[in-house]
Amino acid sequence: MLQQQQHKQQEVKRAKIHHHQQQQHQQNDDERTPVPPNGPPGPFSTDPAHFAQRIDPNKLALSRPCCIGEFSLDRTRRQQLGRSRVRYFNERTLGRKLRGANLAENFHTFVPKGDEAEGIEQLLHWIMAMSAPNSALRKTVHECDFVLWRGTITRLSISPYDSNAFGVGVKIACTKHKGVYFVSEFDTEAKQRSENNRNDFQRRTCYGGFKFEQLVTVDDLAPAAQQQHHGTASVAEPVDQNNEFVGIFKATLSSSLANDGGGGDQSGGAVPSPLRLLYGAEIDCISPLYGEFMEIKTQYKAIGQGKGFVHKALKWWIQSYLIGIKQMIIGTHENLILGRVELFPVDSLPKLGSSCWSGPVCLQFLFQFLHYIRRCLDASPEGAILVAERQPNAREFKFWLIGPDEADAQREHRVLSDAFKNYLWR
Repeated sequence: MLQQQQHKQQEVKRAKIHHHQQQQHQQNDDERTPVPPNGPPGPFSTDPAHFAQRIDPNKLALSRPCCIGEFSLDRTRRQQLGRSRVRYFNERTLGRKLRGANLAENFHTFVPKGDEAEGIEQLLHWIMAMSAPNSALRKTVHECDFVLWRGTITRLSISPYDSNAFGVGVKIACTKHKGVYFVSEFDTEAKQRSENNRNDFQRRTCYGGFKFEQLVTVDDLAPAAQQQHHGTASVAEPVDQNNEFVGIFKATLSSSLANDGGGGDQSGGAVPSPLRLLYGAEIDCISPLYGEFMEIKTQYKAIGQGKGFVHKALKWWIQSYLIGIKQMIIGTHENLILGRVELFPVDSLPKLGSSCWSGPVCLQFLFQFLHYIRRCLDASPEGAILVAERQPNAREFKFWLIGPDEADAQREHRVLSDAFKNYLWR
């Protein structure tokens, strides 16, 4: 209780610093209609002070996520329903048993994903596989309001604390179809530059994370398979990033405000109703003992090491929280030489970042942001696409609307495939 009170006091203190400069801005936001009738929606602030003042730290904004489906992707990115690509954590690798393993081993054999952006195409394939033509779309997606990837939720949610000039920002395109809102992510120009300018060490470090996943997992629970994998055979095995196991989750996102009836969202008026989210998430592996999903990460030297760890901890926490992960598998390394493999409880991450970020603030931002998008699309023509982008060092999202008749812009920011739109949904 004392820690929660201290955490809330820290949030209030940070909020007061911005109080005077935010007061007029807040007043303008509350008075502005969410969708101007003759122009694009106005900007949406990501300043944490805007969300922190009335947050209830004890309020769980996201319901317990429920996995409602699974599919696998092979090396050709062909989708198969079920667990054919699932991997299990090999507990034989815990501790220092893999000490000295080179995470950059066989970097030259790495098979990355193709350059062609998939957007939410795989999610659309899964939705169509779950129903016959002439089905009710909302019924097929479990009456959820939004469909998107977990990664997109993560990058949106961290926006209140992601104003680093060295970041890459975030860009999404959204559209409404048969009462469901679809959100697809696009690379920002900053991200494209970052990817193109990566040096050899950065590419090897990225590869090392995938290699570590391969080293500590098996695709068969048979003891013989685990024993063989514990040897050197897996070190030589190429890493193919195209193979994936994906879970489909649903959860309900609510307001984190201490007083639900007091208004305070950026579109004015009372706090809106809860939102139901359906999202896909790549699953690193499953616990062989309990059948629970687990996340796999690498960390330089030690957990908590480095000035960038606090921001990393925020992303780790949101990623894990969204799919109900309780334990992470972390491999500590130095210059990509593995030191040890350890389990780390997810609920310890907020404690490591309590002086810098707040999970309830992130989820409250997401709640208000998605409601803003919904209200914008509800007031737009059928088939319109709403694009939202936050620059790397910006404290706001800016929007523009693409009308149904703007063919070139519609193709550039396509969210739904023609096959999906023409599936005779009701």
